[in-house]
Amino acid sequence: MVTAAPACPTHHRHPLLMPRGHNKTVKITRVTNGHITIGYNDWHRDAPTMEHHSTLAHDIGHVVRTYCPMQWKSWKVMPDEVRTKVRAQLSTNYNFEDINNEMLAYVNKLFSERYKQWKSDLHQYFETFDDSQVAFEEGCPKEFEGREDNWAWLCTNKSNREKKTLLHHYGSRPFSYRMEAGSKFPGIDVFSDIYLRPGDELAKCLHATMMEKRQLVLQESTSQLPPETLLESGHIVGGRGMLGGGNLEPLHYRNQRVR
Repeated sequence: MVTAAPACPTHHRHPLLMPRGHNKTVKITRVTNGHITIGYNDWHRDAPTMEHHSTLAHDIGHVVRTYCPMQWKSWKVMPDEVRTKVRAQLSTNYNFEDINNEMLAYVNKLFSERYKQWKSDLHQYFETFDDSQVAFEEGCPKEFEGREDNWAWLCTNKSNREKKTLLHHYGSRPFSYRMEAGSKFPGIDVFSDIYLRPGDELAKCLHATMMEKRQLVLQESTSQLPPETLLESGHIVGGRGMLGGGNLEPLHYRNQRVR
């Protein structure tokens, strides 16, 4: 689990995160000393001219990398107020006062494409690190300088997804393996294998609760067994609470006498 901190220690500009193309917008605004009014294509009123398309697409990519929060899966599901605030960053260079609905849809399409590309770039960049904690401490991109919480969220979210994927891949087979190996609480054992990691206080707390319930079940089961029956010969054949909630049910044991 990634341990959040007020700020990332270091910031990096990795080749995977370098913007594509060259920024011509600043040169244009310096020459005209004003805002760019997007010229529409004569054949398609909902699209700008080729020259403006290239410049606009690049500038939207810059805005996404520099200002866009990353905790949403896509641009489309982002709240309207957040998208409006991000789009407003374009008003530095562009005149959107007379923008129509078709052009707004086109701008949103570009934002959606650039947001998806940026998240993909960040994913590839994240994969260059050994684990989430190292990525968080050493790999914060320069684009997140002053917005380190975005990088912390991405690292934590990536770490959580890895745990869920691992659990999904494990499926039900580890339970049968544990049963065959003589484990009396395979659910607890699998939880320990997958989730217990240094610094993961939530997993540690949940595991402690499971162990307390385990002890109560063992005590209850012991009181129900004949005196000559060995507790350690017990074998679970069913029960809730292994990993998905509910209370641990009484165990069923094979009768084996002490030799």
